Amino acid sequence: MTATDPHTTDRRAIKTLLEGLAEAWNRHDAAAYAGAFTEDADYVLFDGTHSRGRRAILRLHRYLFETVLRSSRLILEGSPRTRFVGGDVAVVIIEGAVVMPWQRRSKRRKRSIQTYLLVRHKGDWQVAAYSTTRIRPIPESGIGFGMAQLVVRMRTAVAKSFH
Repeated sequence: MTATDPHTTDRRAIKTLLEGLAEAWNRHDAAAYAGAFTEDADYVLFDGTHSRGRRAILRLHRYLFETVLRSSRLILEGSPRTRFVGGDVAVVIIEGAVVMPWQRRSKRRKRSIQTYLLVRHKGDWQVAAYSTTRIRPIPESGIGFGMAQLVVRMRTAVAKSFH
């Protein structure tokens, strides 16, 4: 972001939106969290769980905040990387993690890349789509690399058997 960046105001508004999402999470306010999403938003979790629409996102987070994510905290790490696709559409990528109440900081294996598709609606930015993916780099050597190669070979063999 430079002094001549035409999107300076939008970048600030987007950063405020993301901070608001984290604050709503940390208060366990499912309504405020879901309120940042469009009526027809898509919400995809790291395990493939897919919720469609603000009401479904609200139901999901009420359940999560009352059960498995009770007293958890959402931490966003670093600055959001924002790419404007048009005047009213932006793709935002940021790293983050959910920290459980007994943890002081995020565990490396629980860190995720969060991708947001934002749209400007009536002057405000909203989340039209969200996806989170665990950070699991492909190993470049060692036993992990060997295991990854084996899995690829096995999948290739299985795929060929269907042709």
